[in-house]
Amino acid sequence: MNFPLSPPPGQPLYPQGTPVAAPALAQALPDKAADRRRRQRGSASTWLTVFAGLVGLAVIAGAIYVKMIGGTKVVIGSKDEVRYSGTATKEQALALGQALKTSGYFSDTGASVLLNKGASGTILSFVVKAGIWDDWGKVAAFEEIGRDMAASVGGFPLKVRLVDDGVTVKKEMDVHPNLKAGGIEMRYSGSATEAQAQALAEAFHKALADKELTVLFSVNQGKREIAIVVHDGTWNDAATVEGLQNFVRLVADSAGGLPITLRLIDSALDSKKEVPVQ
Repeated sequence: MNFPLSPPPGQPLYPQGTPVAAPALAQALPDKAADRRRRQRGSASTWLTVFAGLVGLAVIAGAIYVKMIGGTKVVIGSKDEVRYSGTATKEQALALGQALKTSGYFSDTGASVLLNKGASGTILSFVVKAGIWDDWGKVAAFEEIGRDMAASVGGFPLKVRLVDDGVTVKKEMDVHPNLKAGGIEMRYSGSATEAQAQALAEAFHKALADKELTVLFSVNQGKREIAIVVHDGTWNDAATVEGLQNFVRLVADSAGGLPITLRLIDSALDSKKEVPVQ
């Protein structure tokens, strides 16, 4: 895909106020109809294939976890359960269990999910197999199911934890409600602020007013990252990747400035390419 990375001599960098990188971004993104079909499938159920390989271990590790922590539980169906503690109520645990069943995560296989509520908010813990916490796409999927479950447990603030079968917390994510600007859906996590996420969503919408697009924005330990769903193979086109980097530079101030890591992902949230934007 070819497009100008810099203007011809004597011409302004951004004709009519439109960033030169915006056309490249627009062409790299899924079309409006495709994105709408993905949205209509439902965000939690979209990731069921991602979770399919995790539930089996959650049954085994969950039993270990339950033995160690005790606590109160509700059973969903005949085998799945929600263990709850802190100020979490039985009603909230039941609501969470039903929401997990509706999403497909609970399918009467003996899975356990832990719900804790306290002064700092709500924590949902999932026991996962080793290395899952290092898989960007699976971490993002757990963040999303956390967002989907928030309403059933009293809303935000919400943390999602991934723990191993020794009950050690391997990954903790602060998740927030999604924001919108036109057709742009902004999912943000970590220490990213609502103001940053909203400003970034509006910057994307200004450049891509005719697109329906999901963007993932996170700030962790001061490191900012923007992930964008793109067409298959876009990550192999060096010119397009450079154009996307240019676009991120244009909107960087909205997200707190550079440096930012740009991540190109497919529609299943699998990370395909990660590049720095300086």
